[in-house]
Amino acid sequence: MATEHERLVQLEQARQLVLADATHYKVIVPSILALIGGAAPLTLQRWGSDFLAEAFASPALATQIKQDLCTQVLQTVKELVEIPSADESVVRSAIQTAASIYSYVFRYMYVASLIPCRNVHYNSAKGVTPASSCSELYTLCCYSLDILPIHL
Repeated sequence: MATEHERLVQLEQARQLVLADATHYKVIVPSILALIGGAAPLTLQRWGSDFLAEAFASPALATQIKQDLCTQVLQTVKELVEIPSADESVVRSAIQTAASIYSYVFRYMYVASLIPCRNVHYNSAKGVTPASSCSELYTLCCYSLDILPIHL
């Protein structure tokens, strides 16, 4: 099992890879989510929350890839914000990520409301449908931005 330092080195190598070629984000982001979530050591949470904030704020990352990834990062962003006595920099970066993906989540939900059958499938890993995950993220985004969410 890799030490925390070895994981940070590997994560930084992954970051350098996506900075060199943004097409790798669609593979790297889902693969690191388990390493940076709420149960991860603080240094990995800090790195991960900063990485997600940087990724979704990056103009190098194509809009369609951001749209595809926004639903995949939901649980991790939620975990990072809801950690009891969470680190301020982790929460700040997680909220920045939520703010960056707000429009993508809203767009995803709007399209889902027009074509409801599109999102009716079960995610065995999380036990929720993608649409309900987006609903949770939408609420998180609104909460983070201090606005009242509308109920769709």
